[in-house]
Amino acid sequence: MLTRMKITAAALTAVAGAALATAPAQADPAAWPCVEFGFCMYAGAAGEGRRIEMLEGVSDLGAINGGLLNDNVRSVKNISGDSWCLYDSPDYENEIAVILDGMAEAVDWEKIGSKVTSAEAC
Repeated sequence: MLTRMKITAAALTAVAGAALATAPAQADPAAWPCVEFGFCMYAGAAGEGRRIEMLEGVSDLGAINGGLLNDNVRSVKNISGDSWCLYDSPDYENEIAVILDGMAEAVDWEKIGSKVTSAEAC
C-alpha cells in the first residue's frame, strides 16, 4: 500500500511538473507599470499598452483620456491596499468584478473587459 502511494505521488508530481513546463509564460506582475498604492487598468492583456492609473474611483471611464479604456480593459493590477470593484455602468452601478489587493492579471474580455465603465475601491 505504501509503495502504491509513493508511486501515485511520484506520478502526480511528474504530471504537475509537465503541466508547469507547458504553461504559457506570463509577464511578471511586478514589471507592470502602476502608480504606487494605486489601481491600474490596461488596454493590453499583460499590463501592456495604454493604461489608466487611479488612486480614487472613476465614475465614468468614457469621460477621461478620450474614453480610451471605457469598455476596453484587458488587464488590471491592484496594489492599493483595498479591493476594487468594476462596474458596467457609470456612477458605480451594476458590479461585474471585484479585484483583490495584490492581483495583477488579465480579465475575461467577454464578461468583464468589454463592459467596464466605472471603478472604485470597495
